[in-house]
Amino acid sequence: MIRTVGLLVGPPTVSGKLDVTSMEIRDVLREGYEVTTLHGGPDLFEQLQRHPVDLIFNNFSGGRSRREQAAVCALMELLNIPYTGSDARAQLLGLHKDLAKKILTYHGISTPRFVTLCDPEQRVAAGELTPPLIVKPGAEGSSVGISPDSVGDDPHLLLEAARQILQEHGAPAIMEEYICGREFSVGVLGNDPPVALPPVEVDFGDESGFYTYQVKAGDVADTIHPFDLTAETAEALAHAATATFSAIGCSDYARVDVRLSSDGTPYVLEINTLPGLRPGYSDFPKAARAAGLSYREMIFTLVDLCLRRTSRPGDRGAAASNPTGPVAGGVGEGDRTELQKETMGDSELSPRQ
Repeated sequence: MIRTVGLLVGPPTVSGKLDVTSMEIRDVLREGYEVTTLHGGPDLFEQLQRHPVDLIFNNFSGGRSRREQAAVCALMELLNIPYTGSDARAQLLGLHKDLAKKILTYHGISTPRFVTLCDPEQRVAAGELTPPLIVKPGAEGSSVGISPDSVGDDPHLLLEAARQILQEHGAPAIMEEYICGREFSVGVLGNDPPVALPPVEVDFGDESGFYTYQVKAGDVADTIHPFDLTAETAEALAHAATATFSAIGCSDYARVDVRLSSDGTPYVLEINTLPGLRPGYSDFPKAARAAGLSYREMIFTLVDLCLRRTSRPGDRGAAASNPTGPVAGGVGEGDRTELQKETMGDSELSPRQ
């Protein structure tokens, strides 16, 4: 029986308080388990020796570097401690966009054509990419390194932006074809097979039409649940998301960012293997709510998916008995049917707040 869950979060703050998301997750987990707070970092092994846990709820997206997101997963695997979410390999691939895009291309999943730039003197051959183009860091999140100058028609000017990325963020930088169209984030939940949650559309309003660091950090863009998607388009978005989830080798949950071109083709921009879980704000909980899951049910479902995946169903305990929603305790066959129906539905999502 699972009794103690370790909540893995970022480095301690000066005040010693947890961030809002971690406090919300902790409060839910406390309904069924003893919860120990663990901080990702070089001393995580020593923390686990002092405070042994039966399972880890992973909410650590990096401390000094986002690359630590994969490193802590490798440590937990070495120690044979089950944890929620994707393994170290999938986390690493998700963090390195160029590697992920190569895998998607291999599997025939539509993603914008791209060139990986590692050398400031590197050139892009004429005709290799079709403008407009966008340049961005190859291993950053939250739109870090993306500005209004990151999109344009002149490859030579964009190479200057790429050199700045290489200088400020390190290699690689990515130059890819910019897909004009609507942008969606599609949550994926479950294993064998995974299920796409209802898509969340990004409404940029009067802004540039894409996420820059300033747009994302300033919460300028809004998110809505689209009413006007045809069943065919919704199915195409769902297929792109679940195919990406499987190709990268994800587990339990993830979020896939997709651009829908004018001809209706969904192009996968990237996958977030550890999406934000802040209630009322992050896209994944909004999508889960649209599928009928309360925040509490979502958290316990993630725990149960981890236990099922690690072949410890007898240890499910609170994760199996507490939830009462449509995917309580995990995503079963009947639950998949309900989620797939919801994906085509027209329920409204609250705007980002």
